Amino acid sequence: MALTSTEIREAARNLTKRLFTPDITANLDLDDLDAAVASIDASMETVINTIPAGMATKTVKRAIIDALPEPFQSTSTADQKAVALVVWALKEAGLI
Repeated sequence: MALTSTEIREAARNLTKRLFTPDITANLDLDDLDAAVASIDASMETVINTIPAGMATKTVKRAIIDALPEPFQSTSTADQKAVALVVWALKEAGLI
């Protein structure tokens, strides 16, 4: 079941705690992180037979990460993208 907008915002706030520390300058705002979490959520809700052309040769993880919106896509590191996916999974499972 898709996350609600409130759940997406909660996950995005949790993501800020994991990506940004006092010694790291944030290069994304909460709306950018909302969009990233919402994109992951939408990708996870995609029915497998509706995967767009060009995605068929990718792993599911790579397809989801490649679908992340800007500026998160070009600004975040590979590790930050993976953390966003993990935070979404934790929220989906009700663990955060």
